[in-house]
Amino acid sequence: MWREKFLRGFYLFTQPFHRGINSIKDTLLRSIITISIVAIAISAIISIQITLNGLSNNLLESFNSFGINQLELSSHYSEEKENLLPVSENEAVRIVTHFCEDYQVGLLCKLTEFISVKGGKGETEPIFSISAMDYNYLVMSGLSLRSGSFFTNRNLSEPVAIVGPMVSEELFDSQNPIGEKITIGKSDYRIIALLNDDYPHPTFTIILPISYLPNIPLQTPLDYRILFATDGNIESLSVEVENMVLRMRGKGTLQEAGLEIVRGNSIVDSINSLNNQIAQISTIIALILLFGSMISLMNIILVSYREKSQEIIIERAVGATRRAVMMQFLFEAILLAQTGTFIGILSGTLIGFIISNYLQVQFVMPWDWVLKSIAITLIISIISGLMPLLKYSRKGEW
Repeated sequence: MWREKFLRGFYLFTQPFHRGINSIKDTLLRSIITISIVAIAISAIISIQITLNGLSNNLLESFNSFGINQLELSSHYSEEKENLLPVSENEAVRIVTHFCEDYQVGLLCKLTEFISVKGGKGETEPIFSISAMDYNYLVMSGLSLRSGSFFTNRNLSEPVAIVGPMVSEELFDSQNPIGEKITIGKSDYRIIALLNDDYPHPTFTIILPISYLPNIPLQTPLDYRILFATDGNIESLSVEVENMVLRMRGKGTLQEAGLEIVRGNSIVDSINSLNNQIAQISTIIALILLFGSMISLMNIILVSYREKSQEIIIERAVGATRRAVMMQFLFEAILLAQTGTFIGILSGTLIGFIISNYLQVQFVMPWDWVLKSIAITLIISIISGLMPLLKYSRKGEW
């Protein structure tokens, strides 16, 4: 007896599934079109997410290439680009002295943005910017050189300079500038290195030792920036720096003190935020495509119902329940949607893999979006499968 009940229950459970497959075969062309719409939408979501995740990870690895966390303390500029409360030399020395035993600390001072330089061919136009750094800032900033060598602790007290390519071209043509002298204001400097092109505005930059500043007139007070690096917790370092500078200036917040703390990976955070916005836009587009597939699903279920209306009436007459009839069409909608979803996941993964290899970024599978895609299409398929049937059910047709 139990065997017969089991077989009957199994039959009743699997019958809607088999009938759903047969219905798909009967409307094969419409089914393929619907599956394709779903697959295109899911493929777009997955491939875009793979690409964005790879780009974000690649940027994060680039900024963390030194294996340390960094943050920079600097004065805050107003919307009019005015520096109201610059970090003075005395403040910078106090901060560096306080933190140098526990952390790696570097110092930068921007001197001027437009100044002329004298050298081999004469005097240039006032197009160059000058910054002064100490040895630690040079090491932590990730500068790369085309030729020559960095400052060392030994020559930091000497009149030496690192210059951008434009300085070399303006003053020494195509000759190697290493060892040549340039004059800034009333001070002479010997060139020891030539910057590569990956430094911000490298062609117009001149870097001097912070302990050997030139004798030039300054339109604004000196403004120092302090770069901190730690192998430990960046959060605790940020809190320590903030507490000290607030006590030093007697203010309650960094904004009141005219200061800001920028973490080394803030650029990556900004790019990640942009990536999220792009992902949201792409998701909206994909959802529009999925909405189109929902309409197509509804149409298929509606056509399938009309073609089998007489068959349904007979089934209902011999004892088939309304639930059994609805399950047949519901299974059909779910099969169509989930088939398109899995095809879309596979094709999206393949497209994302190809794009990642082309861009030479890390391949990261977005498993969260895989689960979201399955859930979204499942909900859409249930709605698409039930809405037409509920409509005719209310009319009392079965």
